[in-house]
Amino acid sequence: MEGDLQKSFVTGVERMIARAELLDSINVFPVADGDTGRNLSISLIPLRDAGQDKKEGISHQLLVSARGNSGNIASQFFSALCHAETISHLTN
Repeated sequence: MEGDLQKSFVTGVERMIARAELLDSINVFPVADGDTGRNLSISLIPLRDAGQDKKEGISHQLLVSARGNSGNIASQFFSALCHAETISHLTN
């Protein structure tokens, strides 16, 4: 993964981490458990390293780091997006 997509992942994760406490405070569904921002931060940290070669693929790292409902949903989404990006580069 290169260029603008990688930069957008890094920027998005950094901004989300900076606002984790706000996400914790505004999430009230299904219960106000106060950990949504923290869970998303932990779950999406692998996106910061998406462009670097690693032994384990980014999809695997995302799925292993997923925490809570929000983290699992976001990790599944970005895992599929990264997988589609990889396939796109292989077929072009």
